[in-house]
Amino acid sequence: MRSLPTRTNGRAFIDKMPHNFQLIGFFLTAFPYARVIHCQRDRRDVALSKWLARFPAAGLTYTSDLDALAEAANTYRHHMARWEALYPEQVLTMRNEDLVAMPEPLSRRMLDHCGLE
Repeated sequence: MRSLPTRTNGRAFIDKMPHNFQLIGFFLTAFPYARVIHCQRDRRDVALSKWLARFPAAGLTYTSDLDALAEAANTYRHHMARWEALYPEQVLTMRNEDLVAMPEPLSRRMLDHCGLE
């Protein structure tokens, strides 16, 4: 986790652990002024990336099982749809493909969402 200065309280936290999508409701309840940037990538690309990486960790064995990969992708989308509906002002969803195609305006949008210059 890396901290950056902000104009509100002097610190911002960046955490990009993949399975934190399950905890967004907890985070946003505990920290009501927090902001989430959800960088959405095509599920097929994510699954292929996991499949090719062959993660050896015990909690990631699902990445070598196609049915489990599909279930994980569906679980992720279900959670994110719920958080986007419950916290529309706090969760900003951006497509990875759009961010790659238009980095400057979308980077500015992310900064605005987080209240950063």
